[in-house]
Amino acid sequence: MNTSKITGLVLAAVGAVAVIIALILSFIPWGIEGSGGPTAAFAAQNDLDDTAFQYGTSPGAKYSGSLTRTYSDGDVVKVEFTDLIVTLSENASGTITVNNQQAEYTQIGNYYFAKGPTAFWNGILTEQQKENLDLGPVDNKWASAEAALPKLGYVLSPNILAGRLNADLVDAPDLGAQLSTPNKDTPDARFWPTSDPPITAIGDNQVKTGEWTITFDPSTKAITHIKGSYKVESTTTAIDADVTPLPFAEVSSVFTEQHSLVADLTSVPIPGLQIDDVPGGQAGQVGWKQTGGCTTAACGYDFTVGGTPAAGSDGRPGHVNYGLKVNFIVNDLPAGALGGTCSPVVRTDFDRTAGTRCTATNLGSGDGSIKPNVTYTYLPFLDYTADRLNSYIDDNSTATQRQFTMMRTGSKKPDAANYGFSVTALPSSYAVKAGDYLFDGYGPAGDYLVSFAEGYAQHVTGTTFDPSWPGTQTLRDQMRQQIQAVGDNGSIAYYAAEQSTTDALKAMVAEAGYGDKIFVFYSEPED
Repeated sequence: MNTSKITGLVLAAVGAVAVIIALILSFIPWGIEGSGGPTAAFAAQNDLDDTAFQYGTSPGAKYSGSLTRTYSDGDVVKVEFTDLIVTLSENASGTITVNNQQAEYTQIGNYYFAKGPTAFWNGILTEQQKENLDLGPVDNKWASAEAALPKLGYVLSPNILAGRLNADLVDAPDLGAQLSTPNKDTPDARFWPTSDPPITAIGDNQVKTGEWTITFDPSTKAITHIKGSYKVESTTTAIDADVTPLPFAEVSSVFTEQHSLVADLTSVPIPGLQIDDVPGGQAGQVGWKQTGGCTTAACGYDFTVGGTPAAGSDGRPGHVNYGLKVNFIVNDLPAGALGGTCSPVVRTDFDRTAGTRCTATNLGSGDGSIKPNVTYTYLPFLDYTADRLNSYIDDNSTATQRQFTMMRTGSKKPDAANYGFSVTALPSSYAVKAGDYLFDGYGPAGDYLVSFAEGYAQHVTGTTFDPSWPGTQTLRDQMRQQIQAVGDNGSIAYYAAEQSTTDALKAMVAEAGYGDKIFVFYSEPED
């Protein structure tokens, strides 16, 4: 979950995961070939489902290949890797190469780090990001890669990538009869598809859908290679890699290793994170003003530095270190000829400012002009506590071992399907089953996810659902079924696209007494 959106779905499994057989629904009105057999596309989809479900429920996977990210401004970052291990909880560990420069890489959930030489960082940062940046403390030290690299653990997490292989994301199916459960007669109702999926079999060990070519072992359906790309807004991500799904015993070392790194990760530089200018500042992130009167003996100036990340801090703790060098331009003399030099180091927390004072001295005699000449370097840091990191690693380890089931079901209408994908990272025709209930997804904290697309608000009166709307009783019934399905150890997260729907769901949860099991969030739809 990332601020208002889910940025990382965590689907986890215990040890070796059994292959899940896709639902083969013989009454779906797709074309029939030969004497009663399914169409070639339907047969290819079954192969893809077998492969995707097995891959998506593996506790982790090992990758050797490359990931290339192309941005809207034409910048391209190609990350190469050999035996990079990525878990379902998005934790990752291994060695990466960018622009022929190697670095170690580790990712703990949403936090990701690299350790490489200065040349590595110089090669991946833009000229704008490098302006005034002090890279000295970053050389062969762990630093946050959040402003410089793709989030490899998220993109390559088996469940996230398995969801992207679904043909519904290539071409939404034509929809036929509505399913009786779940979500009947609501904006999130599911329907049986009536058109062949855009999937083609290539021999007995490959399928192609859209930009993806998926290679698998024909006897076990285990994925062996993936090649393709996807686009989010104006950014394209291409993957070409050998894949080996792994049991938990072969990914557990990632968590052990990360615990040993915690002391090095509690306060890490984040090169590439740009800082907003100080309002009214005369030197970018540094502002100044004269203080008191000036004499030939001394003239004081107060300097202010800013700590507000240009992209927002999202409430994360961090700080910025500034190294200032201040000399003075007196009359028409060169900078520094009179007045002396002041070189303070100033720290400011995120979203705050801090100040220091420098005084020009021995300014000579007579009237004239004076102003500061300021240069500076800066380096932002993210500040984590050891307890937070260790707890995060433990939670991710536990999540990676949890058991779950993926299965195929009917598809939602396009707008609802798109909203659900933004919440769960799964297409609507893939579901997560607990007990006898089909949830939309499974979240990083172990929550079963349910998405509520736009359209419920028209049935809200005040802060509750209209009791005369049939969907109101459907939602109550489903809530009870969901609670029964997850049992004592599970929890459920609702994500609603409308604020009034969010409020009505909160009221319904409270009325039913499920406030300790169901948590409701407002998540604005993407444009």
